[in-house]
Amino acid sequence: MELPPKPSELLSASQIADLRLAASTLSGAKRRAFQAAMSLKYCQGNPRLTETVFGWGRDNVALGLAEHRSGIICIGAQSYYGGPNAGRSVSQTRPLPSDSWQKPRLSRIPPFAASWGIPV
Repeated sequence: MELPPKPSELLSASQIADLRLAASTLSGAKRRAFQAAMSLKYCQGNPRLTETVFGWGRDNVALGLAEHRSGIICIGAQSYYGGPNAGRSVSQTRPLPSDSWQKPRLSRIPPFAASWGIPV
């Protein structure tokens, strides 16, 4: 049984640098798809070998391979937590109606006070 060639035998250092540069221009699912394709092509779909050769995180490569295998794309919550409105308070992004703020309905005496023997 003949072993497949090592990625270092297939690619020169400049080609690896070019692939790393290409991956750095992408983000999110597109980056993971690219990394998974390069892993399948040059590293037999092994995330650890891909991490060693290209310097990409093996968790991202593994997720990209899983997305490629299943056809289901994982989306992040970056648009919810980041973006142009990041750092602004809720009142700056959209005003709330004045009737939405109600006084809290708190009792001065907790309902369990009598059961604990607290004088009311």
